[in-house]
This record gives sequence, C-alpha cells and structure tokens, in this order.
Amino acid sequence: NVWALGQENNVIVCATDWSGLAEDDVPTAIQALIDISKFPALADRMQQGFLNFMYLGRLMHTTALQGGMAKEAGFGDVIDTTHVAYYGNSQGGIMGGALTALSPDMTRTSLYVGAMNYSTLLPRSVDFDDFKPVVYGLGYPDTMEQPLILALLQMLWDRGEPNGYAHHMTTDPLPNTPPHHVLLEMALGDHQVSNVAFLVEARTIGAKIRTNQTIAPQRIAESGAPDLFWGVPTIDSSALPTTDNGMAVWDIGPLRPKPGGGQTGVPMPPMTNVAPSDAGQDPHDYVIDNSPAIRKQISDWIRAGGQFNEAAPRIAGD
Repeated sequence: NVWALGQENNVIVCATDWSGLAEDDVPTAIQALIDISKFPALADRMQQGFLNFMYLGRLMHTTALQGGMAKEAGFGDVIDTTHVAYYGNSQGGIMGGALTALSPDMTRTSLYVGAMNYSTLLPRSVDFDDFKPVVYGLGYPDTMEQPLILALLQMLWDRGEPNGYAHHMTTDPLPNTPPHHVLLEMALGDHQVSNVAFLVEARTIGAKIRTNQTIAPQRIAESGAPDLFWGVPTIDSSALPTTDNGMAVWDIGPLRPKPGGGQTGVPMPPMTNVAPSDAGQDPHDYVIDNSPAIRKQISDWIRAGGQFNEAAPRIAGD
C-alpha cells in the first residue's frame, strides 16, 4: 500500500526502522516484559527512533548543494526538497504522533490506524496475544498485579510514545518546532489498534470529524455506545475541503457471509477491556491495501498547502 500511495499520487516515500520497536528490539522487549525494571532501555530506544526519522526527514528536505538526498543519482531530478511530510501506518501511525510534535521540518502528518497510550491499547489488541504468555505467564501471573504493571510501564512509555507528546502535536508547539497539521484515519473495528485508543488521541489533538460521517445508524447501535465519537469535535461536511486537523472513519461493513464461504465485514469494537474477536475481516490493513480513495485522501493532505478532502469518487469494491 505504501508503494501504491506513491505510484498513484506522485509521492516519493522513504522510511527507516522504528528503533525501539523494530525486529532487532524483540529480545530486549521480551526481557523487559518479564522484568519491568529493564523497561527503561526499551523506552530510550524508542526515542532513538524519533531521532532517526527526524534525520531522514532532514536528509530529504536538504538540497543537493547542502548534501541532501537530492545529490544522489536518481533523486536529483525527482525529489522536491522544499517540502517533507510524514505518513505513518499502524505502528508508524502510533509512533508518528510523537514524531509530529518533535519534528522541526515536517508540518503535515497523516496517521493511519494510529493511537496513543500503549497501556490502554495493548489489552485491546489481538497482537498482544503473542506476548501475554511472556508477560502474564513468565513475568507477572497474578491477575491483580497485571493492570498495575501496565500502568507503571506507561509512566516510562510516555517518553517514547504519543501519550507524552500529544498535547504539543497541534497546539503549543515545542521550542524550535513549527505548528503541525494532522489527519487521522481510523479503520472501524480494527483488530490490532484499538478504536478506543485512536479516539483518545483524536480528542486530545482536537481532530474534527465530519458531521455526516458515513457510518450507518445500525452500526452505532451495534456498538452499544450511545455516541461512539463522544468528545470528538465536528466540522460541517459542507466546509470541506479544509485545512483544519481532522479524522476520517472507514467502515468495511457489518459481519456478513462472504461469497464462496466464510465471513467478511467486521463487528464493532468491544466496549470492554478486551481484544476484538477474530470474526470476519480485520480492517487494519485491508482498508489501506484496497482503497485508492483513502490513499488519495492521505496524499491530498500531506502535500504543501494540503487539505482534508472527501475521499471521492469511490471505486467498486471500496
């Protein structure tokens, strides 16, 4: 989907590993989850990840004469050094929130299926199932201790994830950083990144949702929540396109039979502190993989002077 976003929208995409949460960090993470006194090393490495991406942004944002990426063969004729933006997906959508607040170069950010506050996110993610035997089985089997462990970890995690930076993402910029503009993209019923944690971030940064957000009334009823988007500011759809910070919600539809067998669609996210069921189709990557409309919406936003547009026209199969 990253390749498709670039090819379809004439965007150069460049990335590096998210140090602290990269494959190389798995052994450290396992040790830290068995013994949380070792967790500071993991949080410190996550700060290195922010620094890596800031340097990469600066490399793309620097002219050939100044020694930037544009001086390399194949880049000089195609890379625009006057503007650099950030698009993050999943883990990159989460960590990109903190990067947004810290970056001195990137003023526009689109965060797909991002969130904040890992201590809330982890128990509500199917991805945490792989780590539960380590944390709860080997490290902290007492169920009375487990919520406390996550809360203690969060105090360390704040320096390595958006929970510690969100209040500077769109307002009150950090020293020597410009104002930042953010578009959040949510996959309704996401199995991996909890919609609850996503909406905490949306409320914190003041991202506005369209007043006629296209979620069917029966989906709201299915959720068991009288207002799934409580506290999220709204923007009248007639005001689009806009440069205001915003959020868009993508729904692949309710659970239903799939032609040829099985099920497609996705249930609404659970209201309790548990991971979603694995029923139907996980929309986490499905939306960005299958919809050119959302990829164009992201591209329209991250361009210099970009705007939050309706993601239309849609195509068959969206």
